[in-house]
Amino acid sequence: MKNYLEFEKDIKKLEQELVNLKSPYESGGLSEVDTNKIDKIESEIENKLSQVYQKLNSWQKTLVARHEDRPKANFYINKIISNFTMLTGDRLFSEDNSVIAGFGTIDGQSVLVIGQEKGDDLNSRIKRNFGMMRPEGYRKTIRLMNLANKFKIPIISFIDTPGAYPGVGAEERGQAEAIAKSIECCMELKVPTIAIIIGEGGSGGAIALASSNKVIMLENAIYSVISPEGCATILWRDPKKMLDAAKAMKLSAKDLLKLKVIDEIIPEPLGGAHRDRDLMLDYVRKSISTNLDRYKEMTSEDIMNERKNKFLKIGRNDGFMNNAEDLGNLSIKKNNFDNIFKYSLSLFPSSKRKKLSQSFLEALDQASQIRGKTTWIEKTPQNLWFLPFIKSISKNIRFIHIEREPKDVIASIHYASTKHPESWGYQKIENCINLYKESKVFNDQYRSKESHYFCKYEDLTTDTTGVVKGILKFCKLEFYEDLLHNYKKSRNFISRKSDLWTSGISGEIKLQESRFYKHFPEEDQNYILSKLKEPS
Repeated sequence: MKNYLEFEKDIKKLEQELVNLKSPYESGGLSEVDTNKIDKIESEIENKLSQVYQKLNSWQKTLVARHEDRPKANFYINKIISNFTMLTGDRLFSEDNSVIAGFGTIDGQSVLVIGQEKGDDLNSRIKRNFGMMRPEGYRKTIRLMNLANKFKIPIISFIDTPGAYPGVGAEERGQAEAIAKSIECCMELKVPTIAIIIGEGGSGGAIALASSNKVIMLENAIYSVISPEGCATILWRDPKKMLDAAKAMKLSAKDLLKLKVIDEIIPEPLGGAHRDRDLMLDYVRKSISTNLDRYKEMTSEDIMNERKNKFLKIGRNDGFMNNAEDLGNLSIKKNNFDNIFKYSLSLFPSSKRKKLSQSFLEALDQASQIRGKTTWIEKTPQNLWFLPFIKSISKNIRFIHIEREPKDVIASIHYASTKHPESWGYQKIENCINLYKESKVFNDQYRSKESHYFCKYEDLTTDTTGVVKGILKFCKLEFYEDLLHNYKKSRNFISRKSDLWTSGISGEIKLQESRFYKHFPEEDQNYILSKLKEPS
């Protein structure tokens, strides 16, 4: 027996009429089937479904996501996963039937599958606790996720829950702690994780398993911190205002993709996933296979960093940042550098700044003496922003500014931030342009200063000897011929192997092919060049 939603009344009427037409002997004693009328009714049903489902509001999508006939996790697991072996128990308290978990294969690849299961009828829904997991459920999945991580097996989760179970027993057994531990476990995994929200994605009960590399939603699924009824009760003390709440919460797949909370939407058959289960199955299977293939060539570190950066970027312009402030977002305004300088210094008490800095310089001097040297070099690019402070603590320091073609600087920043977001923090093109312009303005202040030496990167590569002689003369150091034969070794000495962003740097000083034309498409090239022509 089909179940219909309130806004499907017209569709229900047409489909009942269609059933009667296809069964004439059971409805009025007619002796033949009117095929023309059947075709007409079928066309009307399709048109009506199209009209209704193309205009669903957020509350109606919520109802579709909760539809009794909607395929549940168990359906997808049985149909998609081969050789599925279910594992049970949290090894602490008991089994939680609201979550199905075990190992199997898809397209010959081993996977761990986790599915929040609501049940298909009253008895199974009671057994499954309507998809609301208890602490033992989360602890079971944590145990299995760690096992999958140990054997480098990808993890697929089917999310469908109104939320974690809020009962007294669950709270007594540490519900909140179990959810938190599950999120922590998900974020630390070094294997690819894919979460598919097939119905409801309710609050912490969902995110405990959806902290994944890829968060995917079916077209008519929902994902929110609270139900629309709960939200309406809190905000307006009226659960009947669930339509207003649903609209404000942005819980639909389309809204969440726009907000970059999720990564992909799987389309549903016209009228919802329950109207054509086989087609829905094909869509889900294809999405899983495509996403699993994407991670086959990625390292475990890349997989983990992608996941971290994905969540850190939500609600922000940029992602995983090591710095206290995102300099890329700063606009070009007077005294911006003073602000950067003051903010950075504020991280240390004023009484200790100079003392700490002088101790650092003394340590560098001692390290040089131990090695039988008279000079030390500190090459951190970020030193540019702290020149006023550095100059205030020592008068003997000399500064070397190596300038490069602007477009190549922007390309280098963008490439490094894209390839190594864990070190650089992902930077948009606009941020890279702003960062270059900001640094140039700051750089130019010291162009005529006595203790500052400027040279061009391009000159360093074409006339290495001449430029190096100029730098050494400025530093009051002697030039000797063997100096340029040892620079490959020196480069390895001053660059840490742990700095991933240095992995592509050769030991030779040579003019490399412009990354600008190789890295950016033509549209971005033209945009960057036009921005560089604008006055700073």
